[in-house]
Amino acid sequence: MRNILIAFFAVEISFLQPVFASGLRLVNEGSSSYVIYTPKKPSVVEEFSAHELQKYIDRISGSLIPVEPGNRLRGGHGLYVGAEFAPLFGVKIDSDYPGLDGFVIKTLNGNVLLAGSEERGTLYAVYYLLEQMGCRWYAPNFSFYDKVGGEVIPKLKDISLPYLDKVEHPSFKYRKIDVDEGWTYTVKNMKELIDWMAKARLNVFCYPMDMFHQGRVVWDSVRQALIPELKKRGILIEVGQHGYPNFLPPEKYFKAHPDWFAEINGKRTPDLRAVFNTSNREALATFTQNVLKYLGDHPEIDILDLWPPDNAEWSQDALSLKQGSPSVRQAIILNTVAQAVGKRFPGVKIEFIAYQTYITPPQNTVIDSNVVMDFCPIRQTFARPIWDWSAKQNVAYHEALLEWFKRNVFKGDIGIYSYYRRYVWRSLPVVFPNFIASEMRWYHSLGVTGMRSYSEPGDWFTYELQHYAIARLSWNVHGSIPSLVRGYCIDRFGAAGPDVENFFNIIEQTLPFQNRVAFNTTPSLEQTEDYLRNLKACAQLLEDAEQKAHAATDSKAIFLLHKLSLSLEYTTLDLRIGDLSMRMAGAYVQGGAEKLEELQNKMVNLFDANLNQGVFISRGGEYYPNPK
Repeated sequence: MRNILIAFFAVEISFLQPVFASGLRLVNEGSSSYVIYTPKKPSVVEEFSAHELQKYIDRISGSLIPVEPGNRLRGGHGLYVGAEFAPLFGVKIDSDYPGLDGFVIKTLNGNVLLAGSEERGTLYAVYYLLEQMGCRWYAPNFSFYDKVGGEVIPKLKDISLPYLDKVEHPSFKYRKIDVDEGWTYTVKNMKELIDWMAKARLNVFCYPMDMFHQGRVVWDSVRQALIPELKKRGILIEVGQHGYPNFLPPEKYFKAHPDWFAEINGKRTPDLRAVFNTSNREALATFTQNVLKYLGDHPEIDILDLWPPDNAEWSQDALSLKQGSPSVRQAIILNTVAQAVGKRFPGVKIEFIAYQTYITPPQNTVIDSNVVMDFCPIRQTFARPIWDWSAKQNVAYHEALLEWFKRNVFKGDIGIYSYYRRYVWRSLPVVFPNFIASEMRWYHSLGVTGMRSYSEPGDWFTYELQHYAIARLSWNVHGSIPSLVRGYCIDRFGAAGPDVENFFNIIEQTLPFQNRVAFNTTPSLEQTEDYLRNLKACAQLLEDAEQKAHAATDSKAIFLLHKLSLSLEYTTLDLRIGDLSMRMAGAYVQGGAEKLEELQNKMVNLFDANLNQGVFISRGGEYYPNPK
């Protein structure tokens, strides 16, 4: 029988410190003598940072502190926003101090400096200071949250600050969130996501150029609405995803130049999954020119993805095969484009993925230094960490990632395209923050410099704790997960917090192992019975939590607990379906077909009735795979 083991990875550092209790009196009985100062000619990020500080102090205390330009220390009641003020505090800020995306908060004679080495670092300093006052941003304020929202803003008549000399910088250089297939994204909720990203100190927003070249998720359809939101927060813009056909579209070129395209089974093909003929110089030159034109037309782009099609097929013609493996042919494309882009657009990085048939480094080919990489262990099981060789399907990913660090073929930044939230989980609450922390710390120890995850508003609440933990660990990989989870549960669920904390602990010990979670080894019937007992314990915890929330008349907790209950009901049905299916296959149960259909229909109905309300999503609008 599987016991419920609550395992934490012990670390010393907490993510968030307590609210300040003494020091400078910023607000006294709802009134303040402070002024927020910006440079005389503030950048758009500095101006936004100052007004965010003003807005949230007002929301906390009811005191609307004025924002004014300044160029010198004025008395002892100033909050100075921007690196331009650093010399007035005896601080020199550059790329080494406080480092990329880092920030400094320093007090001097009653004044406070908030400044970063990049402008978004200044914004991070503002949000850090607000966190110390008790603000928390657990999720974007998506519409399904209704009045509950995703943030916690305290109500205080008095706000005091200690004398500070605080310096912070992130564990990972690139901290990305990806719209990916974008089934439930709109311009409105992407703006809400971007707002949350800055507060969570994520610094790269990733959007497809034209996902799968299907015209459904296209950067040009949203860029004008999103660029101002991204720019005023200093967030980097990464565009691309799977997109070779976007730069060499078959519908434009195949008829006149079939030789530019892949040969599969002896025939040239315009199939969008087929990589173009990398051995054809004209094809590669046209591809490169189209990349340059696109960048010229889209000056907002900081990082451009050059990814082969998903489930790519590579040309089988003799010249292409002579070039080498898919990894080598990808490197040929990358080097050709990166060298051209480096000359025309030196500030733009080219990004690629190590994925599927091109997961390993290329043989005898060095990749251009202007290129960055995301490593994609797409079929990894999360029943065991990626370095655990007892999980056989993880071994190839583990070895391939080590090869990228061992081999002298790539000197650029290596990030991880994580699958800590997956479409193939069908919105099951596979939530495992302790596991994520252990893997991210291992990645960081190797020298990984980026973390990327994707998301959907439609089931964001199912993975709310997951998204929050990934963001906090991307900034501080050694932060304490137990304290993060405990603080989250108390803030989101009030008096019911301890029960919800235990709920998530059991979920972490159960969901990654169950038999209908993709890429897992099928558990035994005995293990499945243990998992069902675990979920029954979760149901009791939620029942106790709801009683406490009702006793406290905590409408926010009641609202969120209802969504947790929907997720648990769905998960329990899924596990019962898996259990019954195994018993029928093993002839342990006779005549189970009607019961199986009943469970499946109940699960489908639950799913469809609550679609896109924060708990469940689907690709295309209904439950998948549809068992009916």
